[in-house]
Amino acid sequence: ESQEDTNAKDFSGSTSGVFGLPTKNSSNGSTVRVRETDVTTSVVTWNLAESSPSEEEAAFIKKFRRTEGRGSDFVLIGGQETESTKPRRTEGSRSCELRRLAIKMLGKKYIPLALHSLGG
Repeated sequence: ESQEDTNAKDFSGSTSGVFGLPTKNSSNGSTVRVRETDVTTSVVTWNLAESSPSEEEAAFIKKFRRTEGRGSDFVLIGGQETESTKPRRTEGSRSCELRRLAIKMLGKKYIPLALHSLGG
């Protein structure tokens, strides 16, 4: 067990994911950035208090979608208190639901690039 794994156990029930656009161009082929090197990122933290969010509660994630030159190329969503702190062998249902909602709200152009859970 690495030192990083040991430290991770100190944080219970946290889940985070990075979602990104797989391409740089909009659907009509035009570049949506001011410069080719520009990359935009949004970082969101959300304390779920060990409850599953509704679609209405997760709707704010839509504002981070890249449309008409607005929005972000990468969206990092960090959820605190996603699951109870009991040990588990598989991903918890609330974590799965948060991931499903993020994918739905961001749209098909965004794909999960990384998912990570600490503790629990």
